[in-house]
Amino acid sequence: MVINKFGHMKFTTIYLDGNCIEVYNILLGKEIIKVNQKEVSARYSIFGGMHKFEVDGVSYEMSFQFTVHGIAFDLLRNGQPVVVSAKGGCLAIMGLILISLLLFKLIFG
Repeated sequence: MVINKFGHMKFTTIYLDGNCIEVYNILLGKEIIKVNQKEVSARYSIFGGMHKFEVDGVSYEMSFQFTVHGIAFDLLRNGQPVVVSAKGGCLAIMGLILISLLLFKLIFG
């Protein structure tokens, strides 16, 4: 992951149909999608979100979510999958966190 001078962490770069799609994240939870250096979508999200944008008349959807494997993302072009990540869900991780918190409370009051 690369951090630029604005504090944005580059998550991934996808080269598709002659375009450069870059995904950035800021520690405060803002996700930014840029196509050919131009911002096309930005939104705040903690557990992942959906971005819809259009480039040269082509519609794209990009979604993010936390999984047991880390951050997963999907990219759809005109509703058809281009990139699909493995999704194991984050239920196991959330369960471990909840159990840890409960044990901490029991031990330390």
